[in-house]
Amino acid sequence: MLESNLLIWLFILGLGFSILNVVLHEATERLAKKQHPLALALGRLRKYVLPPLGLLLVIRILFRIASTEPSTRILETITWVAVVLAVIPLLNAFLTTKTTSIPGQIKVPNLLFQTIRAVVVILIIYRILGGIWNVDLSGLAAALGVGSLVVALALQDTLSY
Repeated sequence: MLESNLLIWLFILGLGFSILNVVLHEATERLAKKQHPLALALGRLRKYVLPPLGLLLVIRILFRIASTEPSTRILETITWVAVVLAVIPLLNAFLTTKTTSIPGQIKVPNLLFQTIRAVVVILIIYRILGGIWNVDLSGLAAALGVGSLVVALALQDTLSY
């Protein structure tokens, strides 16, 4: 049973990641010819996220190395940093502060655009520190809550009509 399960995972990782890599490469090339902003996001996904994700799956599933091992934690951290590098251009492709020239883009105010990007980065940093490295973030969360209240009160006049 264990050998057949291992063989299925090896097949999925070997064939699945290869097909996904080819599909992402072709999509990136076609979108780059049209100068679509989604090309950068797909290119980064293929170049930066797939390799560490594949290696992480091999280490965790095939070699059965625990997630508490430092090597696995480092690799998972690298994977999440790569996700940040891929998600930011993805947000840039779907949200814009300019007039929408590309179908599917949503025009948003610059403050909302920057806030969404910051929230994505903060959530991934929270996942890395709290979920992978088991750092207690309760004090940091309290400080950020007070800090955001101060910023909100400071921007109250600026953001009012």
